[in-house]
Amino acid sequence: MNEHQTTQYITRLLNQSTRHLSSHQVDRLRLARQRALSSATSERWQLAGAPSGMDSTGGKSFHGMHLFRAGALLFLLTISVLFSGYYWQQRTQQAADDEMGQLDANLLASDIPLQTFAQKDFGTWLEDTR
Repeated sequence: MNEHQTTQYITRLLNQSTRHLSSHQVDRLRLARQRALSSATSERWQLAGAPSGMDSTGGKSFHGMHLFRAGALLFLLTISVLFSGYYWQQRTQQAADDEMGQLDANLLASDIPLQTFAQKDFGTWLEDTR
């Protein structure tokens, strides 16, 4: 017999035996059941209180700690992403500034006359030759 069959067999036997009980016996059994359940519940609270982390409301006292850790981890992750984005932006901007400075230095060091820089079509010529 497996566990399920055993459970069904015991349930069937209990149901058959309760058909012959008087109402007084049924009331006494119901009262005993209620006492046993309340006693088992209170003992479970007392025994499982501190080690398992159960508090008096039935919740886990460590649940708040897990939420705090998750929140702290999310905060640190967000700060890391923001810092990385800021660092990448600064490096990209610095590279662009360095490139523009190098272009200006090359143009000024070349043999192009200074009047050419003042002409309005110099920008298009610069784009074409670049």
